[in-house]
Amino acid sequence: ATIFARKKVDLALFEVGLGGRLDTTNVLDRIGTITTAIDYDHMAILGDTLSKIAQEKGAIMRKGLPAVVAPQMPEAQQTLTEQARVVGARLVPAGLELVCDLSLSLRGDFQRGNAACAVAMALELGIPKSAMEKGLRSAVNPGRLECIATKDGKEIWLDVAHNPGAAQQLAHFFKTEKLAPVDIVIGVLRDKDWTGVLEALLPIAKSITLGRPNSPRAWDPSEAAKKLTGKIAVQIVENPIEALHQALAHSQRVLCTGSFYVVGSIRTQIRT
Repeated sequence: ATIFARKKVDLALFEVGLGGRLDTTNVLDRIGTITTAIDYDHMAILGDTLSKIAQEKGAIMRKGLPAVVAPQMPEAQQTLTEQARVVGARLVPAGLELVCDLSLSLRGDFQRGNAACAVAMALELGIPKSAMEKGLRSAVNPGRLECIATKDGKEIWLDVAHNPGAAQQLAHFFKTEKLAPVDIVIGVLRDKDWTGVLEALLPIAKSITLGRPNSPRAWDPSEAAKKLTGKIAVQIVENPIEALHQALAHSQRVLCTGSFYVVGSIRTQIRT
């Protein structure tokens, strides 16, 4: 917030850190809110049902202000709709029809849903369509379906999917783009639903190398290996960078995923 103030920006977009109801961003004044598609994540803190999670996330809404909401699963949608009514926020659905005729630079069907949220809020703020079109054509999102080519023509795909919903979207992309099967390097935090993440990625995997994210919250790769025994070729290489190098030694295409920690460390290494 201090940097935005120094730069005297006309408009600042803050991403909520965790949940919404108790997040530090709640101290900020706002001109509107956006709630993207809700899935099971941070369940130890936010709750174990979509309704509970939506209750926490929807708490960013404010009376009289536009509350842009992406298409949700019924349980989450019902909760958000009721929250908007109780708070007095003006619910603004962000349907995919908002971006049906717009060109989007980001990969993945789910990004069209995110783009629809951005367009819905931009319309509320009176931003010209030409500016929206330019923004969507030039948007970049490092570490989200990002492909980096090596000097010898191999592909390193980076994606920070760390919950089952995101992993399912990632698998869907690799299937529809005919990029599977692919060798996967993965490391997940132990407080995530890593079993669900692995189950979502198994259908697109040729082999899986399990690494350990550089975090005290990292999973135990050996525990994950037990879950995969007999299902697919699996090995443990705790250092994600070393895991990537080993995978590239026998593969033309490697997908690195499971955590911001894993993707961040790998991206920093291969981009320098």
